[in-house]
Amino acid sequence: MRKLLVLTILLLQACSVISPLNIGPNSILEPTQTSGFTVTPSPTETAAPTATEMPPTPEPSSTPTTVPTVQAEEGFQVRLHPDGGLFVGDRISFEVIAPPGEDMEGKQAQIQLESSEGLKFEPVDFEPFGIAGRIQATFVWVWDTAGFDPGKYEVTVSILPEGETWAETVTLIPQSELPEDEQGAKWESIQTECCVLNYVTNSDAARDIEDLADTADEQAELVTERLGVDFTEPVTVTLIPRSIGHGGFAGEEIYITYSDENYVGSRFDLVLHHEMVHIIDGRLEGESRPSVFVEGLAVYLTGGHFKSEELLPRAAALLELSTDGEDWYVPLRDLANDFYPQQHEIGYLQGAALVEYMVNRWSWDQFNSFYRSIPDFENSDRVAEIDSALQDHYGISFDEFEAGFMEELRAQEMTPEIRSDLEYTVSFYDTVRRYQMLLDPSAYFTTAWLMDGPSMRERGIVADFVRSPTAPLNTEITSQLIEAYDHLEAGDYEEVDLLLDQINARLDELEGK
Repeated sequence: MRKLLVLTILLLQACSVISPLNIGPNSILEPTQTSGFTVTPSPTETAAPTATEMPPTPEPSSTPTTVPTVQAEEGFQVRLHPDGGLFVGDRISFEVIAPPGEDMEGKQAQIQLESSEGLKFEPVDFEPFGIAGRIQATFVWVWDTAGFDPGKYEVTVSILPEGETWAETVTLIPQSELPEDEQGAKWESIQTECCVLNYVTNSDAARDIEDLADTADEQAELVTERLGVDFTEPVTVTLIPRSIGHGGFAGEEIYITYSDENYVGSRFDLVLHHEMVHIIDGRLEGESRPSVFVEGLAVYLTGGHFKSEELLPRAAALLELSTDGEDWYVPLRDLANDFYPQQHEIGYLQGAALVEYMVNRWSWDQFNSFYRSIPDFENSDRVAEIDSALQDHYGISFDEFEAGFMEELRAQEMTPEIRSDLEYTVSFYDTVRRYQMLLDPSAYFTTAWLMDGPSMRERGIVADFVRSPTAPLNTEITSQLIEAYDHLEAGDYEEVDLLLDQINARLDELEGK
């Protein structure tokens, strides 16, 4: 089986808790995109825009302990939103991304549209953006193109004070050429016993909305029964007609991908259950709430991460795989103190198996009491916090706790089928993230273009969630990913291996390997 490269990222993973910002005149949530430019501007001349280049080839790694991160090219990058072409009538956003390591303290970006209108947008500070904290100036929905003619427009970008200045060319496509499913598309909602489901007309969610409403009520009932707490007000769920991240995010409201073309393979019922657990869990008592238990609890109560799965036997496969010279099992100290930088599927699986182990050994009530009483030492030492709670509740140390957990894993019946499924699941999602990083960066979870749902609905904007890259290579690879996931579910691992090799060969070509 192909060994995929895995590199380091900094913070949260998808299926994660987020705090979307309300969109002001030039504020944003968490972005990135595909129709863009990469330039190395000259301080004295207007630099011509260059085609977007692929990130440099990362060094390969034999261990699946981390996930890829974007390594930006030299020079500033300018990315535009929405994806999939810019049409007359769009509200266009810009990202001006600083070169990695560049000191942008006190600096701003200025954008001016060279047209009869002579639009000049207010300067924007360079600030950390998205989960990864990428340094950029983000202009959200600043250019309302309603009333503009189709054609090419020159945009001048300046770094203030006294920085580089260069030009970009933006092409507006006639509104009459909008994709059919976007013509007349708007936001609508449906109220259920538990939730308010927001969806875009002409979408797959609109077609299935009655079934999705029933599923939402079913999942809410399961979550509230298990946690013993009802939602105090309806849960707001925004259904996104394109793949973003791993398919689910939770903040003040829940965002879930729902599309027949969802190449991530996430199931609506499981993702919704997972995110509902996050919402209720966050409202219950608890001081520290280490991420290993936050995410582990959500996966455990859902009965799996991306699909229903046996947690302890699956986690046991990590130990067997680690004996082959690869560090699949993540030591609990690393998982507790640095949960999110770990390989996504492995970290979430180990966290869930850990919760299941504790519930089996000490009961749900005792686990819940332990979890809610983990102290917050305010020094980010999660191991010390967990150790203190373990001593108080069970009279054991952190090391004794891990020894018991590993003993339980070694006692599991771990079949070749479970091992193969775990290997190819990790391989599949590493490939998904690699594809997003290179060819669908708006969907890449560390800098996902996840706009604020209430602001989008208030302004009647759907394009940022409806459009996605439609180049032939995007269509080819996403079709292969969908096919690979179908084979993964069916246990046809040879077909999965073949398809993932084909996809990664194309991505290798893009990186110049």
